[in-house]
Amino acid sequence: MQKYTHIFFLTLAVLACSCSVPQNNCSVYSIETLRAGGEYFDWAGFPAQISYIPLEFNKECPVGYVAKIIPAGEYIFVQGNDLYQFDRNGRFIRKIGSKGQGPGEYIQLADVSVDENTGKIFLAELTGKVSVFDFDGRYLAEYKNTRFWRRVEAVDDRYLLAAPLNMFGNAEDKLLLVTFAGDTITRFRNDIRFSADFNDIFMIHDFMTFGRLSDGYLFRQQFNDTIYTFRDDAKTLSVRYYFDFAGQHLPSAALESHTKFTQGSPDYGYVNDIAETDTHIFVTIVFRGNNERYVIEKASGKSFRTKSDDTGMLWPDWQYGSVYVDCLTAETLIKHKDKITDKRLREVTDRLTEESNPVVALITM
Repeated sequence: MQKYTHIFFLTLAVLACSCSVPQNNCSVYSIETLRAGGEYFDWAGFPAQISYIPLEFNKECPVGYVAKIIPAGEYIFVQGNDLYQFDRNGRFIRKIGSKGQGPGEYIQLADVSVDENTGKIFLAELTGKVSVFDFDGRYLAEYKNTRFWRRVEAVDDRYLLAAPLNMFGNAEDKLLLVTFAGDTITRFRNDIRFSADFNDIFMIHDFMTFGRLSDGYLFRQQFNDTIYTFRDDAKTLSVRYYFDFAGQHLPSAALESHTKFTQGSPDYGYVNDIAETDTHIFVTIVFRGNNERYVIEKASGKSFRTKSDDTGMLWPDWQYGSVYVDCLTAETLIKHKDKITDKRLREVTDRLTEESNPVVALITM
């Protein structure tokens, strides 16, 4: 069951990159081995503290579609079609910025990054425009770039990590380091190209691109089975590990049009999202048209699968250091109420209605 509404932009093509060749000495996880494992993952036996925060609903904050959730200090920022700011109890505080083309305004959000250290919020548009606000919602500055990008991550007040929008399969880079003024610091070459069908272009919703680690950032591209480490101290990008689909990786040709993707993807597989703790990897695989979730114990390589009826339940979709975040919709919780074993989550669910905003789950490892 899908937890988020997929947004299709009529004028954009898919952001995509096929897998890279893994470097020596990196870990390789075989999809055949993952799928052969029979043990199931259970949060009850996992060393994590979980808190559930129902977000306030009123006419000023109808969250609806959720693209990203960011916990920062005493706040929780929720990016949908707009950016909403809540406190850690879920009380609505304000909306950051507004729709428009002027200073402090945006036409459509591509991504949001929040820097807890500097108390700044970065709202990025596909066109390269970045608007900066403080935690009190005050507009501070605006930066413009000539490139199109899909995801960004602000690294203090030094630079942005930017994942370019690979609109037509010909993007030169998979990752850019750019200053806020738009100057390029470092480029990391995009290895895979494809020829988009201009008459049948589309965009597939992607999940986490950047994850904050103790030793840098986790970086991935949609449809790329190689996972990278970016180290901000040395400004280097290296292969962290690789998922081997044994010849069943989704070919780049399937990304050329919506029709080819729809027809071809059920025969192949790819990594759809990933998060990582010091000891485990949480990975969602789309294999032959089905979502499959696995938890990998890094030290031993042993893997656990989740039960098929747990698809809409707890899963770390975003990570910020040792804090992992999931978003549980009111609709999903109410529908699966009888299957909820966590007493705290069940109590939260009892207070929800169909129109309620989502419940944020903060998982501290």
